[in-house]
Amino acid sequence: MKITIHISDLPKAPNMQEPVNFDAEADRFVAALPPFGKELNALIEELNGFIAFIQSSSENIQNMANLFFEDIKKERIDAIFEIELESLKIKQKTLNATKLEFEKYTNECIEKINSKKYSALQAIQDNENGADYIAICQNIAHVISLERYLFENNLIKLKRN
Repeated sequence: MKITIHISDLPKAPNMQEPVNFDAEADRFVAALPPFGKELNALIEELNGFIAFIQSSSENIQNMANLFFEDIKKERIDAIFEIELESLKIKQKTLNATKLEFEKYTNECIEKINSKKYSALQAIQDNENGADYIAICQNIAHVISLERYLFENNLIKLKRN
């Protein structure tokens, strides 16, 4: 925007030091004051228009900046939500895999316990062939206490056949 109002120069002001030209200069000076006032008022109006335009533009820019920052904030919240959602999915997959692995390990432990238990019982029955009875009883006690520990700590659930 450009200021378009032109303010005319005032004529030379009357000077008491020059009494010969004083009246003529005073008449010209006083006659130039009304147009000068109109030009100043027009300039003030134009400047007020510029000020209103600048204020309006400033408000528009501020509103656009606020909208921009709200969009950024929303995008950031959406990104955080997506990260949290992915984190939960990974946690669930890990938990499921761990659960399956734990069940597999628990079943292997139960199989080993069962296989040793029956072999220990078989050895007791075969004691007449010279098996060490005390060692076999200790082995059975160990198997039973391991099974009891796993059961009491909810690491296994025993099934009845």
